[in-house]
Amino acid sequence: MDVGEEDCLRDLREGCEWVASQSTHCTIDDRAVEALADALCASDRGRSTTGATTAGATTGDASVQTTTDATSDATQAGAGRSTLRLPPWNFDGVHFYDGGPLTVQYLLLLDALNFCFWPDPSLHYEHLASGLRAAVQSDPSSIDAARLAALDVPGLRALLGPKPFPLEQQRVQAARQVGQVLLRRFSGSAVNMVVEAGGSAERLVRLLTAHFTYFQDHAIYRGRQVALFKRAQIFVADVWGAFNGRGLGHFSDVHSLTMFADYIVPAVLRSRGVLKYAEGLAQSVDGRQQILAGSEKEVEVRACCIVATERLRVRLERRVGKQVLSVELDWLLWSLGMESTAPLCHHRTMTIYY
Repeated sequence: MDVGEEDCLRDLREGCEWVASQSTHCTIDDRAVEALADALCASDRGRSTTGATTAGATTGDASVQTTTDATSDATQAGAGRSTLRLPPWNFDGVHFYDGGPLTVQYLLLLDALNFCFWPDPSLHYEHLASGLRAAVQSDPSSIDAARLAALDVPGLRALLGPKPFPLEQQRVQAARQVGQVLLRRFSGSAVNMVVEAGGSAERLVRLLTAHFTYFQDHAIYRGRQVALFKRAQIFVADVWGAFNGRGLGHFSDVHSLTMFADYIVPAVLRSRGVLKYAEGLAQSVDGRQQILAGSEKEVEVRACCIVATERLRVRLERRVGKQVLSVELDWLLWSLGMESTAPLCHHRTMTIYY
């Protein structure tokens, strides 16, 4: 498939805005968006920033700080201006990184397999990331494209650990596709795909969604195709974050990425009153009933999550006076969900896309 020149991320935003305007099962409370922005920022508190700041993937101003202390606290950066503290990439310390092409290969496979953990409460993203990291550290050739192209179930368990992940056969197929497409189109190396993108996040998303069916995350909603591209965008964000926005991780349009519509961040936004569920959807979610992939309810939750996060981002930018990236805001909201002491009730959908 050829990679067209349309702006797929602009189309994604417009599609999600349209879904939000039509949505009946899930709606956005803009007053709650304002309240959450206030909660994430605080002015005139006179508190000093704690935690080590990271170089690279920052806005270049003290009013937006990326720090190893992934909390929702904000600190004062000047009279009347709020500060937002954002977690850096790998804030939980579970990823492999060696500063070169092997990191990109690892991230592509990781993000190809990054879906549907909820059926097994004992398995989470961190187990996937750290299990694959251990395999790569033990044998870097374990994720060579040729080996991935021939992967089977025992081979997957050798990579991730003996306990099977949900949708195991689909994960095997996803890993095989990574190997096969890399061999056929990118000379066996994910770094060649990143180089071909030429420093454009949008073009890298287009390359992923053109050549890997497991990254083609879209749905038909009331007769219109709507893109969501959770894992395609998160791969770009992972490369950007891993390399601190430099070298292989430099994307001049990283601001064009949206948040990554999964099942954790919508639960966080609902717990803060930002997302409102109609009675039928609320009963399904609270009753732990499965919601079909591609159904109106599921598409509305994911699209409204993207739109609500964009609105939150705009409000945060007004408070801190500088650019806030949706990528970092997603990391912050996701970390709040994972660190929440109160149980979050999320929607349950069996899917290969998140």
